[in-house]
Amino acid sequence: MKQTERSIFVWALYMLLQGFALLIIPMFTLSLFGYREACEPWVRFLGLLSLVLGFYYVLMVKYHLQVLYIWKVRGHSVGLLCMAALIWTGYADSRLLMSMAVEAGACLWTYSAIENETSA
Repeated sequence: MKQTERSIFVWALYMLLQGFALLIIPMFTLSLFGYREACEPWVRFLGLLSLVLGFYYVLMVKYHLQVLYIWKVRGHSVGLLCMAALIWTGYADSRLLMSMAVEAGACLWTYSAIENETSA
């Protein structure tokens, strides 16, 4: 498995784990991020979206869809900008910084792997 594919596969596992957790035990999962319990259906819907994206990333690696690798990096970048905007506008508080750190790490890991493989 190439370095880029490894980074994407690890992210896929993270998304799948997060998705199952939000679907099955949403209150516990939210408490890990410092949020109070929420019974709204959007939490489980977010879990469903995470699962779908996780499966998408697994298939991306399985079928070596290299054309999509840079789009993963771009997606992380957009996610980071949106999270920063939510904090800046006051719609979210500093608890979102932990999610931003995970997002930034995944973005940088995949981007550096792409760069290393294209320069080799």
